[in-house]
Amino acid sequence: MELQQAIRRFIALDEESLQDIASYFKPLHLPKGTFWVKAGQICTQVGWVKEGLLRTWYEIDGEEVTHWISEEGYFDTSLSSFSFKTPSRWNLQAITDCELLVLDCDDHRELLKKYTQWRIFESQLLIFSYLGLEERMFSQLHQTAEERYEKLLIERPELAARAPLQHLASMLGMKPETLSRLRKKQTTRIS
Repeated sequence: MELQQAIRRFIALDEESLQDIASYFKPLHLPKGTFWVKAGQICTQVGWVKEGLLRTWYEIDGEEVTHWISEEGYFDTSLSSFSFKTPSRWNLQAITDCELLVLDCDDHRELLKKYTQWRIFESQLLIFSYLGLEERMFSQLHQTAEERYEKLLIERPELAARAPLQHLASMLGMKPETLSRLRKKQTTRIS
């Protein structure tokens, strides 16, 4: 998927406007393990993952807790930090080598002035993000670990195959041993 296609998932634009908006996004290479944003820093960019896996996580009592893993085609940022210029609660770190296309805050504001549709894009992206968060909260409260894993296999099978076990388990709200057991059970069922 290209950036223009990702934008068109949320808004309708003529080709010229779409090309102009896309020109504001700049390439950023993050080698595996590199932080894009560290907790405590102010996030000044929103990014679109062109290639690789980007993990959003925080540390509590010395343990890393993965909130989300973005893969190709996903937009990502530390939303409250980007929007309100407050220190980020989250670390955003490349799990693999990552190629992002990033939009700086000033360019984002320029696009908001220049294109009415960009406001709609921002609104739609926020709604999409909120719905994802709501769905994840529901699944953590009302689904078993096995149900959460099976849902991931249906909705994001490539991520399930590519992401490191410990990060995936944390994102799903379970211990790595539990995920390992579920993977083994799933493999046994398929065989």
